[in-house]
Amino acid sequence: MKSKTSCFNKTIFRKNMIRFWPVWAVYLAYLFFNMTVRLFLNTRSYATYQTTDTTSPATYRLMTMLECISGNLEPYVIFFAALVAAIAVFSYLFSTRSCHMIHALPVKRSELFVTNYICGFLFLLIPQLITFLLNLLVCILNNISSVEYQLYWLLYTTGMSFLFFTLAVFCCMLTGHAVAAAVYYFVGNFLYIGIKSIATLIISSMCYGMGILGDQVSFTLTETRDTVLSPFLYLLDHVSLTWSMNEDFTALDQINMRGSLLIGLYCMIAVVFLILAYVFYQKRQLECTGDVVAFGWLHPCFRWMLALVGGFGLSFLLSSLLFDNTAHMTTSLFVFLIPCSFVSFFISEMLLKKRFHIFSRKRWIEWAACIALCLIGTGLLKGDAFHIERKIPETDQIAAIHMYADYEHVYTDASDFEVLEKIHQNLLDYKQEYLPYSYQQNYLEYNHPEARSAEFAAATSSDTTEASSSTSVVYSEGDYVSSIQITYYLKNGRKVMRRYEIPVTNETLKDQTTPAYQISRLETGNEDLLRYLLCYNYENVSFVNGTLSHVDENGHDGNITLNQQQTETLYEALKADILAGNYPAGLGIHDTEDNPIYYDSFYFYGQVPGDVEYLTDMLPSRNSSSTSRDYEAASVNTVNTVAQNNKPANYYSSIEVSFSLSRSCTNTIQAMIDLGLIESASDLMTQDEYYDVMNVDGRTY
Repeated sequence: MKSKTSCFNKTIFRKNMIRFWPVWAVYLAYLFFNMTVRLFLNTRSYATYQTTDTTSPATYRLMTMLECISGNLEPYVIFFAALVAAIAVFSYLFSTRSCHMIHALPVKRSELFVTNYICGFLFLLIPQLITFLLNLLVCILNNISSVEYQLYWLLYTTGMSFLFFTLAVFCCMLTGHAVAAAVYYFVGNFLYIGIKSIATLIISSMCYGMGILGDQVSFTLTETRDTVLSPFLYLLDHVSLTWSMNEDFTALDQINMRGSLLIGLYCMIAVVFLILAYVFYQKRQLECTGDVVAFGWLHPCFRWMLALVGGFGLSFLLSSLLFDNTAHMTTSLFVFLIPCSFVSFFISEMLLKKRFHIFSRKRWIEWAACIALCLIGTGLLKGDAFHIERKIPETDQIAAIHMYADYEHVYTDASDFEVLEKIHQNLLDYKQEYLPYSYQQNYLEYNHPEARSAEFAAATSSDTTEASSSTSVVYSEGDYVSSIQITYYLKNGRKVMRRYEIPVTNETLKDQTTPAYQISRLETGNEDLLRYLLCYNYENVSFVNGTLSHVDENGHDGNITLNQQQTETLYEALKADILAGNYPAGLGIHDTEDNPIYYDSFYFYGQVPGDVEYLTDMLPSRNSSSTSRDYEAASVNTVNTVAQNNKPANYYSSIEVSFSLSRSCTNTIQAMIDLGLIESASDLMTQDEYYDVMNVDGRTY
């Protein structure tokens, strides 16, 4: 009788399908109610829908179908269902009795692996296929066209199911414990993001000018391509279904599904993990059931990974809780790193050995090597051995620069890049003097003069561990610390962000070598302020009318309506003051005794042809491709381009702007006198005078 080789066992397959039917049944029920029933009820309501709107009922039904598909493209449910299915079909590996019994059967390991893998994958595929057929039937009954997007949904979810189920099976092969398999699965999908977050937070706390990275760590982690190493988050951000209406809003113009190439690439990577899982299953010992790690050669990797991630993570957590944003945080990181890595390292050893007696000479030496590596790396980071602090992008690498000092700036010309790079280099040259201002305690105390002590000047220098000399600035009531934020948008799609706190005093504003002087000159007497106060295309703005908010000598507030001619006259005067550097905006320009800000203010209302182009619209836009994150130069308004294309050819956008007024705005004050709005500058009340009349403390008001 001929013998035959088989990689599939029908009996085991049938037993798995019957035994674990709740897994695929629950998933099927979720898809049925969340997609099929929802699609049927929502599209049915448009079957006899009558409306005076230009959009037809058929278009509404199509949009309803697309909404159902879009909501079910998110990988949340697939992510968890894949883990449950993998642990279910390979559950015998986590029990000593079941493991030995199954492997005592006359069935090869290859046959067991293939049968269980196929069975578990069908737990996900069969509900998706049934849901697809039911959705197709609902679409036919409701005369919904473009049903091909139901097929695309099936292909997308099948690809994501293959990826997550394969990763879950791979994690099951690494351990003999079900809980450990689930932990590996979650950690594997978020490990890179976790490591990157910890590294970013540590860098932000130790490196000069990098504090902004810590503040924005939760917003910027998924912006770069390397996040592809965390599949769940990357798919969540890059797989989507979008659509737009035509110009008449009568039908859908474009329907785009994003992420097909990405899912295909992930599936190819999943094939590699599937092969590794098969090899690991062939090599694993039956005695490893209950072990956290199934292979002895992986034990050092487990110890070091837990020691590094746990050590740095716990040390930063303790440092931020006790010494957040202070000069002592760097020292505390070094101090806490030793006990935190010790605890993490030997807890990992306890998990591996499953006992408390784990201290040995070999492990002490291994931990010593681990902590030595951590301390050396942290020391090199603090000493800027990797040139993180001093990194300034080359001019030919920059697509745009966004700077925020007293107000917002966007630069897109190479000549402006060179100016900003020189200012950035000057900020680095003043590191020793300006580092104390970056600590929260000093920053808050310095910007609240009423709480400032006489010893503050000495305290700012003594708070830091590396400042060799104290600042020689004589602090006055008008001095303050300003935060300078610089963001480089590179042509390769990355961003380089820095933030520095600098003192703004009479001395620094007069010293041409200081960053405060250079930035102040950059912010006054040019068109940047007009682009910030109005819009980037301010030259195309035409004002219709306006309002002057004026207070009399008794503090009574009243509005004076301005006609178009008055508004345009005042605007031209304000523009002249802005270009002459008289307007109260810019670094170091604030409410002072010599140049007080008046309580009166202007509100102008106008329109601009097309869209209002704000400064942030001039920043480079990312390529829409799901696999390309390069920046493209933005010469026109790139925000909401779909909506822009849907607008008529000739249209206007309304704009409303407000302006303050100070004593130095001589052109505007003279225009107000010429228009008969006031008799003289003495008719204008300063903010301090207004608060005195109203008996209100201006600082707390």
